[in-house]
Amino acid sequence: MNVAPEAVIDIDGHVLIEAAPGWQEYFEANDARDLERQLLENRRHWYSREGQGADEISQSIRERAKFGGEGGWDPKARLSVMDDEGIDHVVLFPTEIGLKLDAYSPAICRGYNRWLADYCAADPERLWGVALLPLEDSRAAVQELDRCRTEFD
Repeated sequence: MNVAPEAVIDIDGHVLIEAAPGWQEYFEANDARDLERQLLENRRHWYSREGQGADEISQSIRERAKFGGEGGWDPKARLSVMDDEGIDHVVLFPTEIGLKLDAYSPAICRGYNRWLADYCAADPERLWGVALLPLEDSRAAVQELDRCRTEFD
């Protein structure tokens, strides 16, 4: 990866997987249900009404997160904004999943990292994802980091 010395790099970008259509497909069924439960509990008071499911929650998040732009879940939208703002590269961190939930199981990390790899595949030279790792299990963290380097590099 060649980065020009004068390149503009956003070192604190974020993605919003929980707003991305079809995000559940990146997780094993049990992990998707556990993650959905955590998302529903954590986001319901901000984004939704009682009784909504994951798809409705995702739609509510998308509608209310417009202030941050669709680039949180749509890489093409992010690339367009980056072009408009003169940003050459962005380092991408998670939002809700990685920063506020107790979703650090190896399986949750694998699903998130698969989704992030697909997001970054829109332009891997410009979109740089930071892998989510299981912080309470150092061996699992090393395994997941190795898997990400091997599978997605």
